[in-house]
Amino acid sequence: MGHFSIYQNKIFSSSSYKKENDLTTTFDKSYKQIISEKSFFINKEIQFKTNNFKNSKCDGFLFVWENPSTPKLYITEIELERHSVSRHILPQMGDFISFVQTNDNSELTRIRTLIYNELKNNKSLFKKIQNETEMEVYELIQTSLEDLQILLVIDKMPTDLTIGLSQIEKAINVKIRKIELSRYVFNNEKDEIISYYDNESIYDNESIENDIVDDNQIPEDLEYTLEYHIRNKSDDIIKIFNLLIDLFKDLLLITPQKLYIGLSNNKNMIFSIVTMSKKIILYSKESYNNISNEYKDNLKIRNVDNIGHYCNHLPSEISINNDCNFELLKKYILTTIDKLGGKKENVDNSNVLNIEGNDE
Repeated sequence: MGHFSIYQNKIFSSSSYKKENDLTTTFDKSYKQIISEKSFFINKEIQFKTNNFKNSKCDGFLFVWENPSTPKLYITEIELERHSVSRHILPQMGDFISFVQTNDNSELTRIRTLIYNELKNNKSLFKKIQNETEMEVYELIQTSLEDLQILLVIDKMPTDLTIGLSQIEKAINVKIRKIELSRYVFNNEKDEIISYYDNESIYDNESIENDIVDDNQIPEDLEYTLEYHIRNKSDDIIKIFNLLIDLFKDLLLITPQKLYIGLSNNKNMIFSIVTMSKKIILYSKESYNNISNEYKDNLKIRNVDNIGHYCNHLPSEISINNDCNFELLKKYILTTIDKLGGKKENVDNSNVLNIEGNDE
């Protein structure tokens, strides 16, 4: 008995990976199709440490710049199902989680330099990233390190590993991206096709074309909350977040999604919020060219009309941290709402306003 796949009238049979390196090779060949064309996998074992452990080693780093405002860097671990879950895979994941949560500046600096040098050595790729993002590569890497993530690539996810990772993620509010990568071959492996499952791709890659998100279209077990967007965030970020929510709650419909929070009036989504470790991004429906110099000169506003990001139909981006002139930002928000159709009639956000740490 085996697993088979039919492609172009050929029957392909499932082929197991003999060694971990075989799975690594398959991932290295196919990660752009799985993750994004705007990604780069550094395929080398890299050792790092924190105060909690010594000499932990990952199988590489995956850098993704598809959304320049929120680039991603994944500590990547590649494993086979037959490896011991309790003695090897889960302890390794624990080491990575410890590093993500307690890393020191010296280790981050070393990783940042390593990633930068790897990209710089590939001159065409380095230039491509600069052109596509209109940002400095060093800045993108630094931003990605603020929200360092974990990626597990495995041939098949055993039940005890699924349960173990689920318990870890719920207990300490950490997200681990998981990709199952299967291989099927035909005619003594001369022809090969790849099958994969990515636990983040189903909803992360959906098109965000509609201005208003219909809550009824979201499966019940995938409803997201405001609290979800501030988990593990600093007190400063939570304070800024609450100020924004307090401002918007009586003006626009607040719709938390997995990657952003939509803010809509009667007709359109006119703002969205993306939370990061050290700043909050506010996307605006107002065209950058229509924003007055008063705001451009005093707020961190950027034109992202031609740059991919979580809400591609919102062309302007405002970066918000403790240095932001919040009174001026508030003035801009209120003015823009008036310009773009006014506040939502009979707005009711009571179902989403139970935020932990809200100062109300």
